Amino acid sequence: MNTELDKEVANYINSYQEFCKSNNIELRKELITFIANQKNAGVIPNEFIFKGNGEDLRKKRISDEQVLGIFKPLVYTSFLKIIDLRFNIISDKGAETIARFLLDNKSVESLILQSNDIGSHGAACISKALHINEYIKHLDISCNPIGQEGGMAIASMLQINTTLKKLEIYSCSLNSVAIIALATVLRNNTSLDYIDFSDNFQNTHNLTQSVQNAMMLHISNMIKYNNNVSDLRMRKMCITDWAMVDFLEKTIKINTVLNVLDLSR
Repeated sequence: MNTELDKEVANYINSYQEFCKSNNIELRKELITFIANQKNAGVIPNEFIFKGNGEDLRKKRISDEQVLGIFKPLVYTSFLKIIDLRFNIISDKGAETIARFLLDNKSVESLILQSNDIGSHGAACISKALHINEYIKHLDISCNPIGQEGGMAIASMLQINTTLKKLEIYSCSLNSVAIIALATVLRNNTSLDYIDFSDNFQNTHNLTQSVQNAMMLHISNMIKYNNNVSDLRMRKMCITDWAMVDFLEKTIKINTVLNVLDLSR
């Protein structure tokens, strides 16, 4: 076992308990038990996986206040690579805490926040942090109501960030404006190789034909000019057979990098 990391983990647990006590934050016994079990097994924990739909957390999911307790003492640690907090009750306030953590942490590479209650402000905070953070390679913020503003914030981040490899933003209530912005930015992005923005735009029949065409044109150009994305997921986007033939058929033939294009319904 790495002595320095072992000491770091022990210091984290002490700091976590002290911080929660001094700020009247309820301790998450699952976290303490997990680290104790890892230590007893002679293992340095490299991931925090606390899924709110799991057996232990289903009845009492992680809240914004508890996110503060977990992340505040974690900032300058280096033992974690993965943090998975999907299916909890984290809102914009918790996302702000996580964003502050990302500004200084240099070890976490995968952050999964799927199916919480993060809105546009929270998505913007995390996106701004990723303007600076050079270590996160995988971000999953799917199934959060981030909307147009959140989508635009992510698009802005992708113009600057060069380390993110995998981005999952499906079922995020993105509209045509956000999707066009993302598609435009992704034309020139050279770091992402996997992106999933499925199930964001099912009501295409409510749009004018010109807006539908504009959206499909930008997606088509993204596929045409991007030379890095090998896996693109656009399920449940109500892409018609006509749009497929008119906009995507020729583009797909030109792209030599794309291995997976998921347009399933």
